[in-house]
Amino acid sequence: MPQIKRIAKFGAVGAINTLLDFVILDVLHLKVGMGLVAANLISTTVAMLFSYFANRHLVFSHHSERVWRQIILFWVVTAFGLYVLQTGIIWLFDHPLHSVTMFGVRLVHDVGLHHLSTSFITTNGIKAAADAVTLIWNYILYKEVVFVDHAKKEVPRD
Repeated sequence: MPQIKRIAKFGAVGAINTLLDFVILDVLHLKVGMGLVAANLISTTVAMLFSYFANRHLVFSHHSERVWRQIILFWVVTAFGLYVLQTGIIWLFDHPLHSVTMFGVRLVHDVGLHHLSTSFITTNGIKAAADAVTLIWNYILYKEVVFVDHAKKEVPRD
């Protein structure tokens, strides 16, 4: 049961974090006109800062005496997920796999969502696919590497 509670808390923090990330991405890319990859780098950086504090205080119980070690591990794990995995997936679906992205746009329009612009669908569809990959990456590595008491192993926070 503690594992289910932790996953639920991780999901709630992730939902807020994702909303923050998407809003910043949409404003920078769709309103300001910044490139998709650059806008994503900024939005994910802001979201990463929120994520560290929320996960440390609300989801995982271990508050390491060596807080700088924990911050560095968090940054390395999250940065790889965001800047390598997520940026790579965004680039793939925005460039070599753009035809797959456009197929997704046609599907969205075919189900009756004609009011959504192609830019909105591609920006948010690509971002959602990239987020799905980093969500799994982050949970596993936060649980097994970042928020772990190596002397006692991690204890779920209830």
